[in-house]
Amino acid sequence: MRRRRRPRLLLALALLATLPGCDPALNLWGSVLPAWVVCLALGVALAGLLRWVFARAGLEPHLGPLVLVYPALVLLLTCLSWIVLFRG
Repeated sequence: MRRRRRPRLLLALALLATLPGCDPALNLWGSVLPAWVVCLALGVALAGLLRWVFARAGLEPHLGPLVLVYPALVLLLTCLSWIVLFRG
């Protein structure tokens, strides 16, 4: 039984070792950034824009605990920008 697990374990470790090479990198003005940094900056900027929209529309008092809403919104927008820009 132990002999059958060893090749599977080695195969899984070999596949995990190749994952760091899958992250796309972007060259911005000579600085190579991981793509997730760009998506995070886009998510923060879009959440800031939505915060302004919510405040102007008078919806912000009705959103709930803002300390939870806005980080969740940043996470949502970051993941959506990743899907739109790099997985679509």
